[in-house]
Amino acid sequence: ILFEDTTYDAVAAGMNSQRWGGFAASYVRQASGGFERRLGPNDSPTTFSVEQSALTGGWGWYPFRSLAVGLAVKSVRESIGGASASGTGLDAGLLLSAGENARLGVTALNLLAPAPSFGGTDGHYPRVFDLSPVYGRALTADWAVELSARLRRVEAQGLEPSGGVELRYGGLAALRLGAKAEGP
Repeated sequence: ILFEDTTYDAVAAGMNSQRWGGFAASYVRQASGGFERRLGPNDSPTTFSVEQSALTGGWGWYPFRSLAVGLAVKSVRESIGGASASGTGLDAGLLLSAGENARLGVTALNLLAPAPSFGGTDGHYPRVFDLSPVYGRALTADWAVELSARLRRVEAQGLEPSGGVELRYGGLAALRLGAKAEGP
């Protein structure tokens, strides 16, 4: 549940092509209104709103059985009252498979970071790098387990380790447990 005068909208679509890989697009918007501002202590208040939106387009390709690559271009826009700023960015990902049971994912978010500017103040999006190994194994014909870990580095911060385990029963149910170290 969102607080008063806040809306969240999202729409996404994707399609797969045997020859060219998969394509996807999405639009996300969050807006909050009803905020009051005054130019001076004796002025009547006026209301304003805050809005953030992102339009993304992505492409993924599986050129070999053991390798998948992906790219996403995004355009972000932020507005506060009558002022607005926008920027464009790029994310990238790689998935390597080692046999049936092991995979390694590498992602770079904001590889080219959007940098919307509000009157000389840049809204910098930090670069985020993830390294995620996963090991899965069938226990019986119906039961399977998957162990995963993640090392995340957010620009200008240290490493953030996390991990988890998933126990699945066929395609009907899954139990997931995870833990992460608390960052600064």
